[in-house]
Amino acid sequence: MVHPGIFQQTYDRFWSFKTPGERAASTPISWIALLLIIMSHGLATMPSAQAKAGDIVQDTAHWRMLCTQLWIASERALALDNFAHSATVEVVQTL
Repeated sequence: MVHPGIFQQTYDRFWSFKTPGERAASTPISWIALLLIIMSHGLATMPSAQAKAGDIVQDTAHWRMLCTQLWIASERALALDNFAHSATVEVVQTL
C-alpha cells in the first residue's frame, strides 16, 4: 500500500525540477522504481480500449508492450539501487 499524501509530495517535488538531470540527482532511485511500477499497474488495469481512447497507446499491442516496459524499468531501477541491501519504504512498496 502506498501512502497517498507522502507519494504526492514526492511526485510534486520530482516534477518541480526543470531538467531530467536535476530530477535524477534529487530523487531516490527506489522512488523512481515505485513510480514506474505504479504506472505499470495503473496501465495494466486500464482496459486497452480506454488507454487508446485517452491517447496513451496506439493499440492493444502497444498497450501490452508499454505495461511490460514499465514493469521491466521498475525492476532495473531496483537492481541499480541494490535493493537487497536497502529496505526502504519505497523498495518494500514496489516489491
